[in-house]
Amino acid sequence: MNIFIIISLAAVVYWAIAIYKKPSRWVHFLQYAPIVFFAGYMRMEDMTDALWSYAFSFAGFCAIGAILISIHKRITMDRLFLGVNLFLILGACGFLFNLQPLLEWYGDTTGGPFFTCIFVVGLFTTLFTQSGFIGAKNMSRDAIRYGSFLLLAATLIALVWSVKADDQGILWATAMPFIILRIIQDQIVKHVA
Repeated sequence: MNIFIIISLAAVVYWAIAIYKKPSRWVHFLQYAPIVFFAGYMRMEDMTDALWSYAFSFAGFCAIGAILISIHKRITMDRLFLGVNLFLILGACGFLFNLQPLLEWYGDTTGGPFFTCIFVVGLFTTLFTQSGFIGAKNMSRDAIRYGSFLLLAATLIALVWSVKADDQGILWATAMPFIILRIIQDQIVKHVA
């Protein structure tokens, strides 16, 4: 069984347990659904151009829905997953509107567009939001900005790693750097406060 299917199934089980324990937090977990569905879908089939189109379109619409529900419920989205959702939305737009330069960029590297979208969200949220790239609320503005710039630097390193490790496959070029980035985000929020 493919590692991405296992990760997707583990995420679904984790969500089910988390939502069962705290039903009021279902909206918080909704932001993670688009990438899990995308990863599971893309690894269950032998991917053709048409199936990539379906995977991105479905995940992109799920991402738009997750973002709109989070905005409506006034929930601060996880910034890394906001970047992932942007990646899925842009991919959906590329396929739906046949934007060849965008599709070529997505096809050229595995993780380049993925981490670029996260970096853009990080830069925007660092400069223009109160909770910054780290998404913290109960910290001083200086601590949030410092932590956000640290996470932005780590994202830039992940982007460079991803492009350089592209020939190693999606696990080493995208999944592992993202997991490490997520751990770094958690540690920054814990220790910068």
